[in-house]
Amino acid sequence: MVATEPLPDGLTAPALVQLDRRIVDLVAHDKVPVPPYPAVAARLTQLARSQNWTASQIAAIVRVDQVLTATVLRHANNVIRRAHGHVTSIEAAITRIGAEELIQIAM
Repeated sequence: MVATEPLPDGLTAPALVQLDRRIVDLVAHDKVPVPPYPAVAARLTQLARSQNWTASQIAAIVRVDQVLTATVLRHANNVIRRAHGHVTSIEAAITRIGAEELIQIAM
């Protein structure tokens, strides 16, 4: 049996599970902004501004941050860009949105 810390007064385990699910749902539906990991944003900015990068190099950095990965895919598949087809790979998403927009997203 794993020892756990006592719950704060008035909270029950089911209530905490429900709260956790609600937080995950809010984040998943963009109701709570989750900033990118600062180190990822810094590396991404440095590489993108070097003017000597490939989509694969940028994608390797973006993939480290799940929130950033999802945001990049969402931007690449927005209503305006969807006419060009649905993008499922991060490399294709980066190519579609470009380095400048990617940096704005990461910041």
